[in-house]
Amino acid sequence: MGDMELIKFCSSKLKEYHIDKYEIVFSKKKKEELNFSNLDFSLLRTTMDEVMNIKIIKDNKKSKIDINSFEEEYMDEKIKELIDMCNASEMDEANDIASFQAKEEFNLGKKEGDLNKAIDAIEKFLKDLKEKYPEVLITDDSNICFNGEETYFINSNGVDFKINKGMYKLILVFSAKVGEKSSSFNGVEYYFEEIPKDIMKYENIENKLKDAVEQVNTIKLGEKFSGDIILTPDAISEFLYYYRSIFLKDESLITGSSRLKDKLNERVASNKLTLRAVVNGNEISNKEFITSDGIKTKDINIIENGILKSYILSLYGAKKTNNNLNPITNNFVVEGGDKTLEDIIKETKKGIIFDRFSGGYPSSSGDISGVAKGCYYIENGEKKQPLIEVMISGNLYDMFNDIEDISLERVGGGNDLFPWIKIKNVIISGS
Repeated sequence: MGDMELIKFCSSKLKEYHIDKYEIVFSKKKKEELNFSNLDFSLLRTTMDEVMNIKIIKDNKKSKIDINSFEEEYMDEKIKELIDMCNASEMDEANDIASFQAKEEFNLGKKEGDLNKAIDAIEKFLKDLKEKYPEVLITDDSNICFNGEETYFINSNGVDFKINKGMYKLILVFSAKVGEKSSSFNGVEYYFEEIPKDIMKYENIENKLKDAVEQVNTIKLGEKFSGDIILTPDAISEFLYYYRSIFLKDESLITGSSRLKDKLNERVASNKLTLRAVVNGNEISNKEFITSDGIKTKDINIIENGILKSYILSLYGAKKTNNNLNPITNNFVVEGGDKTLEDIIKETKKGIIFDRFSGGYPSSSGDISGVAKGCYYIENGEKKQPLIEVMISGNLYDMFNDIEDISLERVGGGNDLFPWIKIKNVIISGS
C-alpha cells in the first residue's frame, strides 16, 4: 500500500470499531550520516525508518500506539490492542484532539542531501583546524548528516497536514590538549538548510575552539562572593529550558506548583527580556510547523518586556488548566539588547562568564545550584583567566528579574536564537 492507502486503511478500521476521535501521524525518515574526527572520516551510513503513531480517544479515555510494520493483518491486531488499552485507561475530560484546520502542505529545505559537498566542507574545516588550532581534538562522535522527513498528520476532525523537510545537522564534540593538560569536553550542534562554505567561521564555532585551547590552563577561584554572571547563548538555552519546564509548561501548571500560575499579563521578569516562539521569517532555519497535537504554529510572544503573555501548553494542558491554547513548539528567540558583549564585560566589576551548566534539576520554586563550566573570571571590566570548578547558586525567578544587560549579538543553532545575558546578585564560589 502507498502512504495514503495505509492511512486510509487505519482510518477505516478505527471507524469500523466505532472510534470517534483519533489522530494518525505517519512519518518516513531518511538519514545520511558522515562521522569524522581529526584523523579522518570514520563512518558513512544511510538509515531509513517508517513509523505510524495512532492516538484514539473514546469515552474520554485515551491511548497511543506505534506501528512500524504495515501488513494489513498486523495493523488490524495493533489497532485492536490499542482499543483494549484505551478501554483500560482512566477517563479524563481534558483528553482531546485538534479542531478542524484548513488542509496544508509545508515544505522546508531540500529533498536530498549532498554528501560530496558535506565531505568537502568537513575536509576544509579539518585543514583549517590543524593550521589554526592544532591543540583541538575532534572526537569521532562528531558528524554531519542530512535528515529528510515526510510526515502526514491526519485526524478525525478533518485536520490534514503534510510536512516535507530536509535539514543538515552538524555536531562537533571536542576538547584541547597541550602536553599532559587538557580542557573539558565541549560540543556544539547546528541545523541548517545549506552547508556553510566555511564551517570554522559559522556562528560562534571558532570562538568555541579558541576557548577550548585557552581552557587547558585553568585556575581555581578561591573565594565566595555575590556578583554578576554573563550567560553565553548556550548557557541561556539551558537556563531557559529549566525556566520553561518549571514555570510555563503542563505539569507545573496542572499541579499548581508553578510560581507563575495565574500571572498572565503581569511582570515576571526584567523589562529587558522578550522571549518569543517563532516559526516565520529567517531567524529560525529548523522550523516546526505544527505542534505535537497537530495545530499549526504561529509567532507568539511568551514574555514581552518582562510581562508574561503566554504559557507553553499542550492541548491537554490548556484544557486541564482552563488557559488559552497558543500553538508553541521549540523554536525560541530572545530579543537582543542595546549593548555589545564587549561593553557589557567592560561594565562588569566582578563576576564570571560561562558557557555550560551542570547541576541538579531546579526545585519547583526555581532554586538552582551547580557547576558553571567554560568559565572566565571578570574583574574591573576585564575578561581574565579561565576558571575550574566554579559553583553558582540562586533562584531562576529572581535571576530572570535581575537581568542587567542583554547583548546586541545573538547566536542561532537553527532551532533558536539567543544573546549573551548578564544577571546580577548571583552567589559565585570556588572550591
